[in-house]
Amino acid sequence: MHGKNPYEYGPVDVVDGKGKVKGRGKGKKKGEAEEEKGDKGKSKGAGGGPAASARDKQIDEMIETFCEDENLALEKDDFDFRSRRFLHELLSRDGDGGEERVKNALMTCADVARNKERDDVDNWRAYVFKLIRKEDPQLYDELKERDIRRRRHEG
Repeated sequence: MHGKNPYEYGPVDVVDGKGKVKGRGKGKKKGEAEEEKGDKGKSKGAGGGPAASARDKQIDEMIETFCEDENLALEKDDFDFRSRRFLHELLSRDGDGGEERVKNALMTCADVARNKERDDVDNWRAYVFKLIRKEDPQLYDELKERDIRRRRHEG
């Protein structure tokens, strides 16, 4: 067997097993699964309607504006669900003053990120959230308590 290719004789047949050979999974091809998915996965939660989506777009635009500066180590993906939710709450709670508070929170992140390199921070998502929550520590505590109550209720 030295010097010979072990696969020269073809694949090994399974003699004892669960039965006849079946296909490799029941799933769809990669392209099909993504096409049919559509809006699935967004069914959890209360929704919020068009006003909530307009606020989400507004927050996304503000984040993109702050992340466009090439001198910043900050990237759009550094703002995860928790950060966006916190900014969303800031925006929706204070009416007209909410937008200013969101800008202040983003400015805090931008000011800190000007003095950092990407490698200086291990987890940018957690770091950004920590910076953002300084804008309103009471709101952070309230959201934290709400999450704890929700987990207790679900589990």
